[in-house]
Amino acid sequence: MAQNLVDFEAAAQKVLAAYDVPGVIVAVARDGEPVSFQPFGYRDREQQLELDKDTVFGIGSVTKSFTAVAIMQLEEAGLLSVDDPVVKHLPEFRLANTDVSGITIHHLLTHSAGLPPLGTLYAAMLDSIREDPDTPKEPFEKLEPIRTYGEFFEFVAAQDVKLLGEPGRYFSYSNDGFAVLGAVVEKVSGKPYETFVEENILQPAGMLNSGFDHRVLQERTNVAMIYGVREDGEEVYASPTWWESKVMSAAGFLKSTASDMLRYAELFRTGGLVGDVRLLSEDSVTQILTPHVECGPDWFYGYGMMITPDFHGVLVAEHGGNIKGASAYLTVIPEHALTSVMLSNLVTTPCGDVLRDALNLEMGLPLGTKRVDLTPRPTDGVDLQEYAGQYVSEEGAAVTFRVEDNALVAEFQGKTYPVSAVGEADTFTFRVKEMDLTHKFLRDASDEVNAVHLGFRVIRKVPAAEPSAAEDSGEFAAGV
Repeated sequence: MAQNLVDFEAAAQKVLAAYDVPGVIVAVARDGEPVSFQPFGYRDREQQLELDKDTVFGIGSVTKSFTAVAIMQLEEAGLLSVDDPVVKHLPEFRLANTDVSGITIHHLLTHSAGLPPLGTLYAAMLDSIREDPDTPKEPFEKLEPIRTYGEFFEFVAAQDVKLLGEPGRYFSYSNDGFAVLGAVVEKVSGKPYETFVEENILQPAGMLNSGFDHRVLQERTNVAMIYGVREDGEEVYASPTWWESKVMSAAGFLKSTASDMLRYAELFRTGGLVGDVRLLSEDSVTQILTPHVECGPDWFYGYGMMITPDFHGVLVAEHGGNIKGASAYLTVIPEHALTSVMLSNLVTTPCGDVLRDALNLEMGLPLGTKRVDLTPRPTDGVDLQEYAGQYVSEEGAAVTFRVEDNALVAEFQGKTYPVSAVGEADTFTFRVKEMDLTHKFLRDASDEVNAVHLGFRVIRKVPAAEPSAAEDSGEFAAGV
C-alpha cells in the first residue's frame, strides 16, 4: 500500500506539472471518516502559503448538485414536481419563435431540454470581467451585462434559435438551464437561491466555510489565490479577481473546502443523511443518482450528477467544475462507502483524472484505470471528409475538423491535434496534454453530419455557405 501511495503521488505530480498547477488538495473518506487530505503545491505560490482541508476554493459546476438537492427538497415539501413544465412556475421562460412549453424541470436537471449553448454566461459575468485587469476587454465589447433574472429571461426570449430536438432526446450541457432552475428555486421558495441553499443545505450540513459571496469568504485568511492561464496555455499567473454572477449562481459559483465537501458528499453515500441530519429522503437521492440520460460512452446524467452505472461492478456518481481560478471534482462510490473531492486554484487542472487514481488506490485497482476503455476503430472505408468543417456555439466554443493525409485532425484552442476513431461509429477522440477529449458526431434525418457532441455540449456545424467569424474562446476550459 505504501508503494502504491508513492506511485500515486508521482503520477499526480506528473499530471499537475504538465499543467503548471499552483495548488490542489485531494481528499478521500471511507464510511464518513477521512482517509486522507493530500495537498500538492500552494494556495498562494508566490508567497509559498500552504493549503489544507479548510482552504476555500471555487467549485464551479459541482454547484449543480446543490441545485438538484434544492429542487428535490422543494418537491418533498410539495411546492413543485420535477415533472412540472417550467412555464408553470416561470411563464417568462420562452424563446423567440420556439415553443418551450414541453420543457420540464426534469429536462433542465438532466440537460436534456434541447437548449443549445447560449451566450448568457459571459454576459452574466460581465461586471466582474470588466473589473479584471488580467482579462482582455475586446472580446466582450458588444455584450450587455445580465444582472437580474428579469434581464436573463429577456435575453433568452430574444434568442431566435431552435431546440436541438424535442425535450428529452439529446443531452447537451446547459448552464442556462441551471440558471433557470435557480430562478425556479427562488420563485417557489420565496427566497434568493443563495439564501435557500445556505439555510437548507450548507448550514444543516455543517459546511461552515462554504458560501457564494467571495467577498465574505476573502475576509478569512485561508482562501486560495486564484490563477489565470494565457490563451496559449503556456503561462500560469496569479489573477486575484473572481468572476461572479448572481444570475448563474445555481450553475457554478459556490465556494467551499475539502473538509466541507466531504461532509456534503455524505448525503449521496448515505441516502440523504449528513451526520444525524436528514437533508433528503432516500427516494430523492435515488432520483438524483438514477442514470436518466446518456451523456457519453457508458456515462449518464442523473440530477446534477454524472453516473457510471458499472465501474468494476459498482455505481460511481461524480461531477466536475471549472471556472476562472478553480477546478473541482466530486466523486461518490456508495457501495464502497467512498467519498472524495479534489479542489484546485487553476481552471485547466484535470481534477477528474487525478481523483480517479486516488480512488483506484482505495479500490485496489491499478493506477491509470480509466472510467471506460474505448477500443480503437479502423477508419478504412470511412469518408472522413463528411466530418470536416467548423463547429461553433453561441456560448463561445469553437472547433474545426479537417482531413490531412487521409486522417482527421482537430483545431482547438489555437492548436492542432490528431484525431483517432474509437468505440462505435462516428465516435472519435483527441488528446490535449493529459486529457482525452472524446466526442461523437451527430447526424440529421438525411444522415448528414450536422453537429458534434464535445465537452458535453451539442455544437452545431456551420454550413459551408455561412462561414463563422466566431473566435475560439476555449469555453471547455473556462466554462462552469
